[in-house]
Amino acid sequence: MTRSTQAVVAYEPLASGAPNFKTEMLTLREPTESELLVKMVASGICHTDIVVGSTSAEHRPCPLVIGHEGILPLLIPSQQNRN
Repeated sequence: MTRSTQAVVAYEPLASGAPNFKTEMLTLREPTESELLVKMVASGICHTDIVVGSTSAEHRPCPLVIGHEGILPLLIPSQQNRN
C-alpha cells in the first residue's frame, strides 16, 4: 500500500541566508519490523527548524524534512510491540 504525506522540506538557504522551505507531497516507504508508522495530525515549525533551514547544506542533509513537534496517534505498531 502506498502512503503519502504533506511535509515542509528545507532546501539550500537563499542567497540572503533566509531559509528555503517548500511544502511538498512525499511518498512513504513501508516501516521495517522495528519501526513505527504514526500519523502526524499537527506539527509546528519552531526556532530550531528555522536555524536548521538557514544552515548551509554543507553542514546538514539537504533536502531535509523539518517540523519535529507534533501530535502523533499510533497507526501501526512495530512487530516487536505486537508480541
